[in-house]
Amino acid sequence: MTEKEKDDLFYVCSLIEFIARKTKNHRKDVIKHFSKEDIARQLRVAEVNHCLSFEQVSDELIEEFGISMGDFDTVKECKYHVPSETAIGMVYQQLILATCKNDDMEQAMQDVFSSFISDEISDFNSNVYYSNPDYLKWSYLEGDGDFRSDEVKALRDEADIIVTNPPFSLFREFMAWMMEAGKQFSVIGNMNAITYKEVFPLIRDNKLWYGPSISSGE
Repeated sequence: MTEKEKDDLFYVCSLIEFIARKTKNHRKDVIKHFSKEDIARQLRVAEVNHCLSFEQVSDELIEEFGISMGDFDTVKECKYHVPSETAIGMVYQQLILATCKNDDMEQAMQDVFSSFISDEISDFNSNVYYSNPDYLKWSYLEGDGDFRSDEVKALRDEADIIVTNPPFSLFREFMAWMMEAGKQFSVIGNMNAITYKEVFPLIRDNKLWYGPSISSGE
């Protein structure tokens, strides 16, 4: 993606945030008015619209897409400093770039703005909106966080080292999943796991070690 395309994405994300605040809507209730083709068009004209005020462009889009007023007023509810529309636009831009699949930026925008993470970002009384971009990326999962999902597998493949507490009932499968990736890791497991045929050979071959155990044997 070129720097211009990133700038266009930043502009449209900031514009959606502006419209949502102006109409007092959840961000998902704004993005639902835009088809992928509509989003693509906004990205194309972003360079031109950037020369205009958010006020003017938002008025035109609110009328064109029939976006009605809501009662989700995060600015009024904020007890602290209210981040600017562009500051939040930057948060969305980074998250969308980090989670976009197959260069389908329009779909990524629909997914992010429609997800639970959008309301979390909109809670200006929390620290979510200024959290580390990697934290937001890891928090944003379409699925249920199952380690076997494509999303978690992709995160596993990006990691340098993995520290976690896997479900004991799936420990054998989890260990195979970890070894497949060839990553360094530290996991919590029951001491009985060393007797598993999937685990003992790893200890025997000095590929896996166990550390100090607590008194319960886990």
